[in-house]
Amino acid sequence: MKKPFLQSLRVGFIFGIVHIFLVLIGFNSLVGTLLARISGAPLVHSLPPARFMVVYALLLALWAGFGAARQARAKTLGGSLAHGAAAGLASAALAFAFSLGLSWFLIHRVDFRQYLSVLSFDFIRVTLFNLAPLNGALAVAGVFLAGATLGGLLTGVFNLALVRSGLQQVKGFLAALQQKFNSLTHGKYRLVFLILGLVLLAAAV
Repeated sequence: MKKPFLQSLRVGFIFGIVHIFLVLIGFNSLVGTLLARISGAPLVHSLPPARFMVVYALLLALWAGFGAARQARAKTLGGSLAHGAAAGLASAALAFAFSLGLSWFLIHRVDFRQYLSVLSFDFIRVTLFNLAPLNGALAVAGVFLAGATLGGLLTGVFNLALVRSGLQQVKGFLAALQQKFNSLTHGKYRLVFLILGLVLLAAAV
């Protein structure tokens, strides 16, 4: 029982390291900027609003919780939730420590851009969700803990027999639909679909 939880902690630790690396290369800002442009939100000093950085952290945390629960092969909803929470705890601890390190540069006005060009003061602020240094670090850790726990919970829900049965039925329906479509396009109606395709192509041109 102890080994799967250690494995989940290890998964969370790995995702915490991944988060640190992604921040150091500015990938979190890139994801946030992409989301901001999709939603039409304006950038501030070429950086996305803080809410999109929250979304980035949440997506990464969900992935961590999902990965931990899947690797542990938890058979119950509670087990999946626990493994997700374990991964969230480990990733949150690393994210918190790293965020405190970033806060130190912000508080002491240490310009680190000569070594890592992305680490401007504005970038550090938005990475901390535009909160005060300690509050920002706690918020980042909270998002990782909550997101990974939610990822584990969702994995457990999808593993429930009733849900899996429903997903299998949907999958079977889609497969049958695809097979029916293939038989139509390759059978006696092939010429009709070919003509229809040519008409649509001509209309598009």
